[in-house]
Amino acid sequence: MSYILEDKDINNITFEHTRNMIKNGYDAVCACDAWNWLKDLTDYSFRGQDYREDSLMYKIAYKMEQLGYTGHSGFSMEFTFSALGFLAKYGKDRFIQKYANFSIY
Repeated sequence: MSYILEDKDINNITFEHTRNMIKNGYDAVCACDAWNWLKDLTDYSFRGQDYREDSLMYKIAYKMEQLGYTGHSGFSMEFTFSALGFLAKYGKDRFIQKYANFSIY
């Protein structure tokens, strides 16, 4: 089971805004080497997480901003973490099947 997405996989996500959030979050999780942490995470809300500056969730969110995505609300951030957590747990094929036509709007 692989969590590695190629551009062609991400381009299968129909809705542009959703695709941009997933791509940015994916790149940030890769840059922070956080796939094992994300795979084990059960609560994707910021309310339930340690959000100090030294926490991994904070580092990933900060990396998302560094990579150019600054339009997150709390809900869209939770959605992105949840979607990438699904990818980490269930792999690329199930991820694409679930999120290809998914939009949070």
